[in-house]
Amino acid sequence: MNNTQLIFRNLWFFRKSYLAVFTGAVISVAVLTGALIIGDSVRYSLQKLAVTRLGKIRFSMETGDRYFRDSLAYDLASKINGPVVPVLQTEGIPVNPDNDLSINRVQVYGIDQRFRVLWNNSPAAPGEDEALINQNVAEKLGLGTGDEFLLKLPRQGMAPSDAPFVSEKSNSVSIRLKARVLDKKEWVGRFSLKSNQVSPYNIYVSLPQMAAVLSLKGRSNLLLVGSPQGNSFTAGKLDTLLQQVWKPADAGLVISRIANKNIFEITSQRIFLDDRLIRGVATALHGGSFLLTYLANSLSVKNKTTPYSFITAADSIYLKQNLKDNEIIINSWLAEDLDTRPGDSLTMKYFLMGPMRRLKEDSTSFVIRSVISLSDPVSDPSLMPAFPGMSDAGSCRDWETGTVVDLKRIRDKDERYWNDHRGTPKAFISLEKGRKLWANPFGASTALRFPAEGNDIHGIESAFRQQVRPEENGLKFQSVYDEGMSAAAHSTDFGSLFLSLSFFIIISGFLLMAMLFTLHLSSRMKEAALMSAIGFHKRHIISILLAEAGIISMMAGIIGAILGIFYNQFLLFGLTTIWKNAVGTPFLEWHVEITTLIMGGLSGIVLTLAILLLMISRSLKRPLSVILRGSRMADREKKPGKKSVLLVLWLFSIATFLLLVYSLFGRNDPDPTLFLVSGALMMAAGIGWVSYFFLHSGSWAGFSFHGFRALLVKNVGYNLTRMLGVVTLVSLGTFTLVITGANRRTFYGSENDRRSGTGGFLFWAETTIPVEYDLNSQIGKEHFSIQDEEALKRVHFFQMLRFEGNDASCLNLNQITRPALLGVDTRYLDSAAAFTFVTLESRQYKGLC
Repeated sequence: MNNTQLIFRNLWFFRKSYLAVFTGAVISVAVLTGALIIGDSVRYSLQKLAVTRLGKIRFSMETGDRYFRDSLAYDLASKINGPVVPVLQTEGIPVNPDNDLSINRVQVYGIDQRFRVLWNNSPAAPGEDEALINQNVAEKLGLGTGDEFLLKLPRQGMAPSDAPFVSEKSNSVSIRLKARVLDKKEWVGRFSLKSNQVSPYNIYVSLPQMAAVLSLKGRSNLLLVGSPQGNSFTAGKLDTLLQQVWKPADAGLVISRIANKNIFEITSQRIFLDDRLIRGVATALHGGSFLLTYLANSLSVKNKTTPYSFITAADSIYLKQNLKDNEIIINSWLAEDLDTRPGDSLTMKYFLMGPMRRLKEDSTSFVIRSVISLSDPVSDPSLMPAFPGMSDAGSCRDWETGTVVDLKRIRDKDERYWNDHRGTPKAFISLEKGRKLWANPFGASTALRFPAEGNDIHGIESAFRQQVRPEENGLKFQSVYDEGMSAAAHSTDFGSLFLSLSFFIIISGFLLMAMLFTLHLSSRMKEAALMSAIGFHKRHIISILLAEAGIISMMAGIIGAILGIFYNQFLLFGLTTIWKNAVGTPFLEWHVEITTLIMGGLSGIVLTLAILLLMISRSLKRPLSVILRGSRMADREKKPGKKSVLLVLWLFSIATFLLLVYSLFGRNDPDPTLFLVSGALMMAAGIGWVSYFFLHSGSWAGFSFHGFRALLVKNVGYNLTRMLGVVTLVSLGTFTLVITGANRRTFYGSENDRRSGTGGFLFWAETTIPVEYDLNSQIGKEHFSIQDEEALKRVHFFQMLRFEGNDASCLNLNQITRPALLGVDTRYLDSAAAFTFVTLESRQYKGLC
């Protein structure tokens, strides 16, 4: 009989023992491999979801509250020879009037037939008074195809709603639409530019209808680019092509020629000119003059007052004279109304608008330098910006300014001035002084004027393209497809996560395998001794046992890796059903990489073989002659020195005690890491004391065991290795459960603690329609009719401005590079000492200012 025959006959003869060892190894390898495969499945599913939600879209350009021409899509498409689709994007609130159900912050897209080219099997674009809704919206509202619902949208317009003098009479608009529910197979329903596995709430409306309702005819704020011909396109190259085709209108600028004057004027549909945009154009167009027109609440000289007058701040080029900061020029109508003359002192009062429409009235005084006639070229009704709600008003009493206007102060003569001269400024001050008084985050001028000689519209647009970059106005492309695939590829490592969660099961399987193999070896030791006695060398015996272990390890690795696939499918079933809140999506699909399968199998083989080899080497440490006599005295002959063992055990115990004391009393905030380390040391020390006790049970000072107790101690300590395996196994399981439960973070009992995760705030809400008033002010409470609510008398509202981005919380599995941003009142957070951060010390919010 040769060695090979002997090995396989041994495997068959001891098949029951080896089957038990094999089972333990297979369980560990299956769990290990299945945990690794779950990482492949999650990454694959996230990448597939990225392809699903983007369709053929490769690049996007989102501009938020800045709107460009729809025709920019045609101009850019001619350059890249690929699909470019304009979309009008906002958030809305759909309401089903039949059951009063509504959804907050639904994504609403204004689209036309061009949107279909970005999708396979895309449905027809919505018609007039029709909306496509995805399954999420339909199920949430209880809507079916043909049902009608109301869609509430924030009123947009080109001008920012919180800019000075922009009307805020109604900040929302509602339209009635007929629903057409998208089929689940129509992946356009999952469209989203955000890297998130959660299915969105989408509504698609006719682009022309939505633009008309929001006063944004011919405008969009989202540009989608499909797969261009050729693979060399990048976001940077698209930005370069955009620079060649974009126009001032895409930045909200209007270039016009002043009637009956040889002058060009650049104004903004956003009312105020962004200095970053216009400064370069002004440099290229020589002789230009910046103008800033503002509304004054009153102009007073002595005991006479003129209410609500437009004042223009201009430079010396436009005024044809230099004004000091304390000088003012008034027109003849104002001079007559105030009965004043040059040299008199004039007081001006005006509103300054702060965040959330907080109004502060301020005043300043000037010396009247001169009086000009209304026929003077400087006096021009077109100097008044196109304030929404004012420039198109029939009378002063019809003004909708967004500020407090006392209609009782408006006189008949003021009405006549408006009817005859519209918004012709009644006074002029220096540009420097005007900017000191009225510059705001939206700009420091309302117009740029320059001579028409040597200039035309095309030349101005050319100068604009040369001097201004699109990204300065928020027009910049993002490679959403690459970002989505990268976010999915670098997503939460569920392989490592489940490997750590399954660590206890894996260790338990290997410990069980080790104990069973130890039992098996104990029955093989006499056989090994006999083989030695008849001439087998010890290395030969070890090689036979090792070969048997290697075959078991190999089979366990292969079978375990295959069973890991089924274990993985069990985990996926749990993640898509009872555990779906852990991943936020039911759309996880099974997927395995061959490298992962091989890695799991090989890891199992190596670990199994290493453990079995360790057991063999430990079992054959004793002389075979001693084994043949059946004595176990050799196990007791070489006890570790009591003093050295006790020293190590006491060091572990003292270190555990000191870490616990420090973590409980030496820090303001308990550190979970210290608890984990101290707990691990305590467990190691406890296992060591148990081992020491049983190893030296016969000579333990102060202990005396007799009768049944002595027999019990002797039997438990008879096989010290096996006993310690059981103790370690139970200890690990108990420790894992206790440490996990002890460090579970909840807000119960700490909801009022400013330093907790809630910041001490009890309620949180997000709105689709912007809340533009301070809810803590009387004006804000009256605007929302909550001034008489007794329950809100002692409530303090902390309002924040949210800039959209990807969800960066633990609920999003993707890796995020562009998170949402919150604009906060740092002074309040600093004074309240709200929240704690890893890198921010107390009272350092001021660094965000």
